[in-house]
Amino acid sequence: MRHELILRKPTLRSCFVSPTRTGLPKSKPFPTDLCERDDHVLAWAKNDHLDFKIRYLYRGSSRYYIPDYLIRLSNGKTLALEVKGQDSEQNRAKRAAMEAWVKAVNQQGGFGVWVADVAFDPAKLRDIIMLHSVSSAEAVPLL
Repeated sequence: MRHELILRKPTLRSCFVSPTRTGLPKSKPFPTDLCERDDHVLAWAKNDHLDFKIRYLYRGSSRYYIPDYLIRLSNGKTLALEVKGQDSEQNRAKRAAMEAWVKAVNQQGGFGVWVADVAFDPAKLRDIIMLHSVSSAEAVPLL
């Protein structure tokens, strides 16, 4: 059975994001604000209870990586976006797993073009969206 991910562009009132969850200062812009205003974003969803997760190994243990946001861009790509305050060895393991998943799903085809990225600086969110909004099927991620 094939499942299609349906993303909607809701109003700001329908999506709440706590600044303390990401460990970023409250004064910084959040993906939800940017996604609501950016014309390159067709739809977005906070990846909460969507069951979209990627299995990865860290220190010999199998774990799941759950990207923070899934964003459908105007060029048809789907961006799996993670927002982090700082990097770590475990975060690098997550990114490696996500990179492998993106490569595999794009090679298989049938699920659209996927890209993944991480924002360590909220000021770079617009740059990340713009980078992946280019028409090329292969944009260089900021991972």
